[in-house]
Amino acid sequence: MKTFFVKNIPVIKRRGNTCKFITAIFAYAISIILLVISQGAYIENHFDHLIEIVIFCSIFFIFSVYLIQKMVITRIKKIIIYLFLSVNLLITVSFFRGDKNTNLTRSHTAILFAFISVCVLILVVIIYAAYKLKLIEKIKKHKKPVIIFSVIFLTVFYLYLLNEIDKAKKDMHQGIFGYGISNEEDCKIKEVTPWIALFPDRFFNFFTGSQTCPSQKQFSKLENGILTYTSCDKCKDSPNSCYFIKNPNFMHLHMHKNLKNDHNYFVSGESKYTLNNDKIYYKGPVDVSDAEVIDAFCGKDENYYLQHAIDKATFERAKSQIKKRVELYKNNLKELENFDKFENDETINDKFKKDETFDKFEKDLIDDKFEKDETFDKFRKINENQKINEDDENQKIDENDRFDYEAYPINIEVLMIDCISRCHIRRKMPKLLETLKKIDEESDFSVFEFFRYFSVGRNTRFNLLPMFTGTNDMEAIPGKLFWNDFIEDKGYITSWIPGECEFMLKFFWGANVSTTNLDHVVIPAFCHPDYEPGYHTNFIGPHSLRRRCIGSKLVSSYVFDYVEQFMFNPIYEKEHIGRFAYSILMDAHESSAENVMTVDEGVSNHLLKFSQKASKNSVLIFFSDHGSHMGHYYEYDGGRLENRLPFLFILVSKDLLEKYPQIKHSLKSNENPILTVYDLYATFRHLSTFPFNQVSDENRFSLLEPLPHRDCSQANIPFEYRTCPCEDEFYRNDLDQQ
Repeated sequence: MKTFFVKNIPVIKRRGNTCKFITAIFAYAISIILLVISQGAYIENHFDHLIEIVIFCSIFFIFSVYLIQKMVITRIKKIIIYLFLSVNLLITVSFFRGDKNTNLTRSHTAILFAFISVCVLILVVIIYAAYKLKLIEKIKKHKKPVIIFSVIFLTVFYLYLLNEIDKAKKDMHQGIFGYGISNEEDCKIKEVTPWIALFPDRFFNFFTGSQTCPSQKQFSKLENGILTYTSCDKCKDSPNSCYFIKNPNFMHLHMHKNLKNDHNYFVSGESKYTLNNDKIYYKGPVDVSDAEVIDAFCGKDENYYLQHAIDKATFERAKSQIKKRVELYKNNLKELENFDKFENDETINDKFKKDETFDKFEKDLIDDKFEKDETFDKFRKINENQKINEDDENQKIDENDRFDYEAYPINIEVLMIDCISRCHIRRKMPKLLETLKKIDEESDFSVFEFFRYFSVGRNTRFNLLPMFTGTNDMEAIPGKLFWNDFIEDKGYITSWIPGECEFMLKFFWGANVSTTNLDHVVIPAFCHPDYEPGYHTNFIGPHSLRRRCIGSKLVSSYVFDYVEQFMFNPIYEKEHIGRFAYSILMDAHESSAENVMTVDEGVSNHLLKFSQKASKNSVLIFFSDHGSHMGHYYEYDGGRLENRLPFLFILVSKDLLEKYPQIKHSLKSNENPILTVYDLYATFRHLSTFPFNQVSDENRFSLLEPLPHRDCSQANIPFEYRTCPCEDEFYRNDLDQQ
């Protein structure tokens, strides 16, 4: 090793070089080991240590660079050493695969390491420059003015921070209507410091470039299912370069095992739509109303479309169910009795006596039984909460005015933004908040905001399982998915629009999940290589730090296009067919917590359209399943608390609230009690047969009924997750005992 250094350097300096070189290699090796650990299985179970590991990794790396710089050798040899270390680092980052079989360049660890290393390097350079320029000595000569200026500056800055933190704390639990959380004697939310609110917008992803999608030539248009090329000169010059593909198959591009499973779903026949890559050459305006995805080409230019395509068999099924539903209503059947298998079914059924003169129907709304009493001419509801108090008898609504709600199903749109807290939408989505307020004040819909809607687990899997099934039991999934209630003789058409190229349900629960009760599964549309190239990095894919685009449009725009065509479809409206749409936006699912700003305008416009175009028997449930569990903020109490505080808004038509005033009372009174996704499950099931059925039990309550005051354990928030945000001494003691 000594022969590597310059020979005419004194022996002492050569020994110093050797010592520095060995120390530098040792420090570098430690940094590489820490970098590998940050991607391994250890970090999966000790995620809160990620920041510390990466910081030490960066410090050791910079220290090794510093030692090499201090070695007394020629510049060319320093460059050789730097190149050796750089190549070694690049090989490690590019080819090492952790437990998720993903190299480091495709993990957030790499960018975190780079960011911290740059920060440490800048700090070292500043200190070194200050030393070289002898700034310390110059400051000593002007000690008094420097001290005075520093004290004034630090005092003002400190007071400013205190004021901003105080504002952020107060804003955490405020609502859109000027009031916030109340009834703190039941559950006082833990107080934390939301320091992330102090940073300006885009502070954590400023380096990701533009927030808008790239421009693209629009050579075609799609209106009412007719595709027309409006400005494609190549159709004349080169007809073979002017073509389109219906329901294109992008799945074959994807090598990830989860995406391969999704591909198997779409080629197995379980999906209603067949994927293909057959080119159809454009010869003039063409009807493509039978396809949900159309990929049009004019040479190298591409226009991408997503539309709702009516499936004739599904439409006829729902139409016949509606006809039957109306006939049953017009026969003045008395009561609708729900036979859903909850634990307390027997208790519920005991409330209703059967009369020998009752007509029986073998097949009615999910095998529910109707009873006809000769002494009654009109419907009366099972749910005692549906009854109007005797004191308010003068306000009783004529049953004929409720025909639309009792004969026809409620249209339900569910819009979910994955991975964002109620506190964070107040920071990053100001237009949304103003729009919700405007909808409540000026439209035909009322908006309800729920302040103690808590998550029951850290991530999506642990929250969607109970929301879809009412339980966290994996084995109970097949028979308890709530959309079973919407498809079986209820007159509904259902759609699932996940906003990414992944069948989330099968990814989480595998073969246990059946999708036969979903009419439209809109997944292939989001497999376009612009959005899902088959691999994910910090800057590519549905979980990247950048805005998500397909062509010149945000992915969220395609989601809204489809949902609006589905929910406001005039054909469905004419036949009074019920619509259930479940859509997901993934734009907040990334570590910077900044990207959700890109959908603020789109979400706001969509909700506004809903309030203007949706029929009076419509409900929109707008929520997140949990707050962010990624990024630096999650390492602190504030981030962990917000992970447990997702948001929930419900939009209900004022006409429905007028005809069922007890619903308005229930929703308003439920804004502050503790509720979870278990209660959303009960709400969905209640809406599927509204206004007849009461589906609550001791653990799951429909939000259309008054919620009891519960603690976290009674609301199904599990002990093992330690997720209760309340400062509840009894609950904390229970946790300690656990």
